[in-house]
Parts: sequence; C-alpha cells; structure tokens
Amino acid sequence: MAEVLGESSRLGVDIVAGVWHTLAVLTPVAVIFEIKPGPYLAVRDKDFPAWAPREGEPETAGFLEGLMSHLPPAD
Repeated sequence: MAEVLGESSRLGVDIVAGVWHTLAVLTPVAVIFEIKPGPYLAVRDKDFPAWAPREGEPETAGFLEGLMSHLPPAD
C-alpha cells in the first residue's frame, strides 16, 4: 500500500492512489507534498470516509489521539 523512501533524516512515503491516508506532524518542521492527477476541481479536492470526522469538527482531536495511540513510543 505504501513504500517508505529515504533515510531517517529525509523520509518520504509513496502511497498508492485511492488509499485512505492521514498525516500527523510530530516535529516543529515538516514539508508535505501531495500529487494528484488533474485537472484540479475544488469540489473533488478532498474525499473523507464516513467513519472519520471532517477537518475542524470537535471529534477530530479524539480521532487523532486514537490514531497516535497506535504509534511506537518516541526515542
């Protein structure tokens, strides 16, 4: 589903098109670059699954905490 690219200081992930994904930035500095096929249509820019809260909804913080609880402890 995804391929991790790079070393520990430079990391990239290639996610197959059509796979649900999310990002949680854990450092003060991060660059996120996403490529989608065109043409760009604002109404199709974001597609959220029914089981996930939309950006800005009150449930978002708890949802993110739940996702983060599955991460290994930080070094």
